[in-house]
Amino acid sequence: MNESESSFILSNAIIIDGIGDKPIVNHHLLVNNGLIEKLITNDELTGFKGIQQINCSGKFIIPGLIDSHIHFFQSGGLFTRPDGLDLRHIKSYEEEFEDIKKSIPDLFKRYIGCGVTGVIDCGGPFWNFNVKEQAEAVKIAPHVAVAGPLVSTVSREKLDIGDPPIIQATSEEDARAQVRNCVKYQPIFIKLWFIFNQERFEEDSLIMKAAIDEAITLNLRVAVHATELETARRAVQYGAHILVHSVFQEKVDAEFVQLLLDNEVIYIPTLMVRLGYFDTFRCKSFLPPFEQKYGDRWVIESLGKLSSIDKNDIPEPYRQLTEKSEESYPDDARDIMYHNLRVVYEAGVSIATGTDAGNVGTLHGVSIHREMQMMEEAGMKPIDIIKASTHIGSLILGKKDTGKLTLGNQADLVVLNSNPLESISNTTDILIVYKGGIGYKPEELVKTNVFS
Repeated sequence: MNESESSFILSNAIIIDGIGDKPIVNHHLLVNNGLIEKLITNDELTGFKGIQQINCSGKFIIPGLIDSHIHFFQSGGLFTRPDGLDLRHIKSYEEEFEDIKKSIPDLFKRYIGCGVTGVIDCGGPFWNFNVKEQAEAVKIAPHVAVAGPLVSTVSREKLDIGDPPIIQATSEEDARAQVRNCVKYQPIFIKLWFIFNQERFEEDSLIMKAAIDEAITLNLRVAVHATELETARRAVQYGAHILVHSVFQEKVDAEFVQLLLDNEVIYIPTLMVRLGYFDTFRCKSFLPPFEQKYGDRWVIESLGKLSSIDKNDIPEPYRQLTEKSEESYPDDARDIMYHNLRVVYEAGVSIATGTDAGNVGTLHGVSIHREMQMMEEAGMKPIDIIKASTHIGSLILGKKDTGKLTLGNQADLVVLNSNPLESISNTTDILIVYKGGIGYKPEELVKTNVFS
């Protein structure tokens, strides 16, 4: 079913459009020159006898998934964040970054093979814009949008090898200058990293406000990492358009939820990334079968190396985690994230799916499925998770012709063997992925792993 025909019909499938409407039955999807041309009724089907029909009876079609929060400059492996876990005496950060650069073509294929046809890099070095150009130059790659370096109230010198992914703003004017410097690269939005510091909260708030003001003046959207309720509240009051993490320090209040609604803010819960760190440092074999099979093998193997590292080389608080064996979060963060997601979801806040892929234990491509499963555990309905992972993601991606199966849109879609509306975990049961009307089977793109 690797189709390169300019026109074909996917017939007899149940179509889930990505908008959140009821599934479409008794219709057939006509793809022509990479676009969705028509939904054909049963009565109309006989008029298309000259076009190849691919029988998808018993299958389900959803739009290509969009991961609204990834980081190309991070591999997902053990050595990718020396600012947290400094193991540069074992593998230098320069070597890690070179390995990341070499892996990009494979990473593109891995995303497509996992059903992800669009990704948004939420902050990294200016090199990320080269990754976007690489994606645009090849067929087998997701649509890529890039934010550029994070403007932050803190610095991360251990990540700076000449093209830092995070740049500290030390004043309001400095923050404005950093935004202006990024604009010439045409970022999809400006990303801010707003870290709470009680002693400097008001001063840091003004720095973040200056960055937001400058971005809005330059007609750019703003995404903010703000995991505390007060930093998130300030960010939205100042004009932020996207919150790329859950508030997990405390439960949100009604005033904050209304603030999100009034300002049409998109909330990206990003639920699993902390669990990836926790389980890695507890030296657990935590990756589910889909991630074991389709995850990057060198990244998976690097995670396993932690068990052979002297515990004295592991900084606190990670060292404490190596001594824990709980199956769940070692703190209350997940319960708070789940609660807050349910609250904003039930209130009608727009929600997008993002993994923070590239962080330790959160693998590129494969992780979106576990993220969606956690969204279901938190209380979201599968049809709304699909909307969050497709249409709402397309609003962040900035491509109006993706994210939903409507006429004139690009034929970016995933054919599933199992019903994702019964359980969102069925999004891992992929038959074929289409990007621009060309179909790829996962096993044709990605060398699958077999671990003893």
